[in-house]
Amino acid sequence: MTKIWRWIPLAAVTIAAGCSTAQTPPPSAAEPASLFQGSGPELPPLRSASLQPLEVRRSSNGVLDTSLTVRYGDNVIGNDKVHLRSYEGKLVGPTLRVRPGDTLRVAFRNELPGDPNAAPHAHHSNTPTAAVFNDTNLHTHGLHVSPQDPADNVLLVLGPGDKHDFEFKIPADHPAGTFWYHAHVHGATAIQVSSGMAGALIVEGGLDEVPEIQAAADKTLLFQQIQYYCGLDDQGKPIYDCTGKVGEIEQLTNVFGNGTWAPSGRYTTVNGLVQPVIQMKAGEVQRWRLLHGGVRETLKVAVSDKQYAIQPGWLHEIAQDGLATGRIDAIDSDELEPGYRSDVLVQAPTTAGRYYLIDEETAANESLLSEAEPRKVLAVIEVSSDQVTMSLPTSAQLDHYRPFRDIEDAELTGTQSVYFNVNGFTVGTNSTDGKAYDPNDPPRTLKLGAAEEWTVTSSAQAGHPFHIHVNPFQIMEKGADGKLHPGNWKDTLIVPAGQSIVVRSRYEDFDGAFVLHCHILDHEDQGMMQEVEIVR
Repeated sequence: MTKIWRWIPLAAVTIAAGCSTAQTPPPSAAEPASLFQGSGPELPPLRSASLQPLEVRRSSNGVLDTSLTVRYGDNVIGNDKVHLRSYEGKLVGPTLRVRPGDTLRVAFRNELPGDPNAAPHAHHSNTPTAAVFNDTNLHTHGLHVSPQDPADNVLLVLGPGDKHDFEFKIPADHPAGTFWYHAHVHGATAIQVSSGMAGALIVEGGLDEVPEIQAAADKTLLFQQIQYYCGLDDQGKPIYDCTGKVGEIEQLTNVFGNGTWAPSGRYTTVNGLVQPVIQMKAGEVQRWRLLHGGVRETLKVAVSDKQYAIQPGWLHEIAQDGLATGRIDAIDSDELEPGYRSDVLVQAPTTAGRYYLIDEETAANESLLSEAEPRKVLAVIEVSSDQVTMSLPTSAQLDHYRPFRDIEDAELTGTQSVYFNVNGFTVGTNSTDGKAYDPNDPPRTLKLGAAEEWTVTSSAQAGHPFHIHVNPFQIMEKGADGKLHPGNWKDTLIVPAGQSIVVRSRYEDFDGAFVLHCHILDHEDQGMMQEVEIVR
C-alpha cells in the first residue's frame, strides 16, 4: 500500500497521521557537460557510479571524540564543478554513530572567510544577507538532548574564525534510530544546508538487534537538493548552465522560493552522487536509512521498472524519524518531506534485473508547495543473479521496540496552538496574531514534566513541515470510530495547506530555550520560527 496521512477539514480538528569523493565519470563527447541540460525523467546512462558508503565515526568506550570543520570545498556534482560551504570540504558530512548513554564531543571550527567590510551580523533580521551567510552552529536534529550550551544550543552564533567545543550527553534510555545534524543559524540555514552541510547521526541498538535486521546490509541514503548556479543574468536571476564554470550558492533571492527547483535542472543527489548504482543480490534484504536533507521539495520514493511502473513488495517501513513504529508496513512509496527520515527494509526480487529508485511525479494538490513536481530518477538498482535467501521480521518481533508509551487523555495538562502563515513568514497561535521571528520577543513557555496536545495549522497558501527541537511528538490519528487515537512518533510532520494536525508531546528531562519552525529552511530564515523555553 502507499503510505498516506489522513486529514479532516480545517473547520474541524484535523488529524494526521566525511564522504567518498568518487563521482560520476566524465561525460563522453555526446553527453552534455552541465547537468542543466540533462535533468529530465529519462533513465540514466550506465556510466553512473556505484553508491558510496559514507565516512563513519563511531564511539568507543562510551565516548565519540571528533571534530567538524566548516569550510569551502571544491567538489563535482555529476559533471559540474562546485565551490560550496561544507563540512570537511565534502558534499556530505561524516556519519556519526553513538549508543544510548554515550557522550558526543565535537571540536567545531568555522574556517569560512570573514568579510571585514560587512555590516554587523543582524541575526534578528528576516531578510538574510551575505553578512550572516558564513556564521554557523550545529544542530542535532531529532536527538533528545539538552538545548543548553555546550549541547544543542541553536541560538549560538559562531562567526568566521570561531571555535567551539560541543558536548552532547545522550540519555541512557535514548531511542536507537536514524537522526541527523546540520547547520542552524537563523538567516544562514537554507544557504548552508542546501550546500551540503548535513550528515547522518545514528544511535545504535534497538531494531539493530533483531536477527533479520542484523543480517541486512545497513545503508544510509542521504538525499539533498544542492541548487548551485553559475553567476547571475542581467535580471539578477541565477544562470544554471554551468558548462566551463564553477557552481556556487551565494544568495537567497531568486534561488529559493516557489518555482525555482524544477527550472534549475538539478538532480536530487544521493550521498553526494547523481543517480548512483545500488547493488543487490536476488532475494536480498537490505536496510536503507532514507534521510531527506533537502530544503523544500517533497520526495515520493518508490521502486520502478524502466517503464516507471511501481514495483510492489520492495519497501517495508520499520521506523519514522528514527523512532521505531513497532511494526513492519509494506508500502509502495515513501513520502519524505524536508527533515524526514524513514527506515525501510528493501527486499529484492528473486530474479536478476535493473530497477530504478525514483521520486514519483507529484500533483500540485499533493506536493509540499502546491506545485506539480515531475518524476525524477534517484538511483539505479542492479539486482545480480547471485541468489540469497533472507527473510523479513514480523510485526510481533518489532512491537516492543516502540520507544515511548502512548500519551493518553488523562495525562494531558494543557494545549498549544501553532499557526504558520507564509504571508509575512509568521508563526502565531491563530490566523490573526502571527509574528515573524524576533529574538527579543518573549518565548513560548512550557513546563518541564508537562504533557500537552498541540494543534498545528498551515494557512491556505502553502503547506509547512512542522519541526520542534528537544522532545518528539506523537501523531493523533483519526480511527474508524471517528475518534482520535495515538499513532506514530516523529519530530517533523507536514501540515498541508489549509489544514491542521494534532500531536501530543511530553516535556521531559531538559529545560532551556530552543525553537520550533517550518522545515522549509528558507521559510525559517525569513521568520517562520518561534523561540520556545521549557522552565522548571
